[in-house]
Amino acid sequence: MSDLFGTGSNMSRRFIKDYDDLSKVVANVIRGAGKKIAFVAGTFDVKHHGHERYLEKGKQKSAEILGADIRDIILIVGVDSDESVKERKGPGRPTIPLDQRAEQLCHSRHVDVVTITREQGPQWKAMETIKPDALIISKRVKATEEQKKKFKKYCGYIIELESQATTSTSAIVRKILVHNLNEIEEKAGELIESIENLKKGG
Repeated sequence: MSDLFGTGSNMSRRFIKDYDDLSKVVANVIRGAGKKIAFVAGTFDVKHHGHERYLEKGKQKSAEILGADIRDIILIVGVDSDESVKERKGPGRPTIPLDQRAEQLCHSRHVDVVTITREQGPQWKAMETIKPDALIISKRVKATEEQKKKFKKYCGYIIELESQATTSTSAIVRKILVHNLNEIEEKAGELIESIENLKKGG
């Protein structure tokens, strides 16, 4: 297991795109070593401190609920595909493509395995493949009891977490866009002024 869950990012081993390969790793490597699995899915676009806190808190809560040492909890993160993010959040998203978002997660000390979640909404195929002992979801999702009932077909416990940051990726993207627009307006104003001065001089 050292090459898969060692201290390095080991993206070539830890980012498992194919569900058949993921199923084998879950059964032979993770379950075979007696580990428990926590699963969380998300976009993780423009990863910020709130994401890291959320992953850390999710792993800690999973250990508590499952009565396990945190070192025996394997956190698998499902990253939404570019197509899924674009459909849900608009043509300008994701800001960062899938492979780069996955690599960022592989560098996180709280994450053990990364995979892709393809479907919209609840990621049934990923959960069905992994069958996690604990599923971590955000309270912002406001999952209904009916949705939770469906989740329970594929997982053990459901852990609902509050947002762990005062910001969001969307807010960060908006701030960058506004800043850039202000700069463009300022430059445009200077250019118009220069043109007017040239006209007066001519």
